[in-house]
Amino acid sequence: MNVFIATGNLKADPIYRLTKKGSPVANFSIAVSNSNIVKNYGTNSVSWFKVVAFEKSARYVYNKLKKGDKVFITGTIRDNIWRDKTNNLREEKEIKINEIVLIKKSLHHLKLEKSSQ
Repeated sequence: MNVFIATGNLKADPIYRLTKKGSPVANFSIAVSNSNIVKNYGTNSVSWFKVVAFEKSARYVYNKLKKGDKVFITGTIRDNIWRDKTNNLREEKEIKINEIVLIKKSLHHLKLEKSSQ
């Protein structure tokens, strides 16, 4: 089963474009904190994930999200393989969004704003 679930913060504002056929696509990266407790000492590391959204989710991402926003994402992991200008084989993993939720905090409550493919 290919399932990705994470909560993280946007590294930068999303990049929005249209495919040759006019379909919307949004790309962005999220930072996911990996907290571990080792012998009463807290350690914290961060993992970075490239994320892609299509169609309705791409428009939502572009219009609603910005650098630093906290999001909850479900999706699938995709492998992109290509040859660079010097003919070297390159590979990159990215998360294709199935669902994304913007997590907004206020003084009195937590508000979730959701978009699905």
